[in-house]
Amino acid sequence: MDKITVLICGFQALYRKGIRYMLSHDDSFTIIGESTTRIETYEKVKSDLPDLVIMDADNAEFSGIDITNDITQYFSDVNVILIMDNQNTENLLAAIKSGAKACLSNIADQNVLKNTLKKVIQGKILVSQYLLEPNIATSILNEIRASKIISGGVRELLANISHIEEVILVKIGDGTLVKDITSSISITEEEFASYLESIVQKLVDIEAHKRKPRPDSIGDSSDEKREEIIQESQRVSTEGEGDRKHVVGGTERREEDKDTEKFDISAKEILKMVQLAREAERLSTYEEVNEEMKHILESLNDEIDRRQRSLRRVQNAIEEELEFGKNLEITWNRLDKRKTKEK
Repeated sequence: MDKITVLICGFQALYRKGIRYMLSHDDSFTIIGESTTRIETYEKVKSDLPDLVIMDADNAEFSGIDITNDITQYFSDVNVILIMDNQNTENLLAAIKSGAKACLSNIADQNVLKNTLKKVIQGKILVSQYLLEPNIATSILNEIRASKIISGGVRELLANISHIEEVILVKIGDGTLVKDITSSISITEEEFASYLESIVQKLVDIEAHKRKPRPDSIGDSSDEKREEIIQESQRVSTEGEGDRKHVVGGTERREEDKDTEKFDISAKEILKMVQLAREAERLSTYEEVNEEMKHILESLNDEIDRRQRSLRRVQNAIEEELEFGKNLEITWNRLDKRKTKEK
């Protein structure tokens, strides 16, 4: 049986040594390398395609969640396990949607770590267990319902959220026990677990769709995006003695003109621009949602006005009928009085 290849990603040396030590006594694993920066992680994942990446989510140098998003979207055969210290609702939701297969505390012992890695290799999506927390299930359900107003591809993805999956989220959010949920909808616990994994995968697909670059700026090809990430990160400048040396397209170019130094861009600055572009893409999605919500609210207000006008017409008609009834009653009373006098 082939060994499971592992890449350890984290800025702190103590963290990397700890992970390496915990896996060193198990022949099932072989550690093919370590990475301490975002650039290095991209390069090693691209060149080595490890079975597993153990990612420090609390990395001080870069966001472990963001890089997990990129790895799972563009290197689908690579499984990511996040090591996360602060497992609050917001962080766990981000971990679930990033495509990570598991999320462990940094105090997990070596048996928990090794068992988790082996289950992930077997195809388990272990982050699905966090959907059993009512606040997380409710947050996901609210996001799904709110996102159904989005047009295009996201709506198509959300259409794949089945009724039974939505029912499961509702019941978890209400605090219903798993055994009661499975009994009420007549499924086994194994089927219940499969539904949770299915929900997670659909959330990952939705998040990937939101992050998908615009065709006119990058292109639809995943391979193109992979290459772009690496190429952007490799545009580094190095200083020589008395002049500058740039690496462009694999060839070296010397520049002695100091005025050109202001155009030099560091790798960190490039990655910052890539991140800003990604955030701009997300922002445009939110703006589209807000615009569509605005149209819906305007339509609702128009409908409310129409119904209020109809209600006023009905009220006026009722008042007219009541007035007519009063007048009719007065007339009958007068007739009765006349008849009484005549007698």
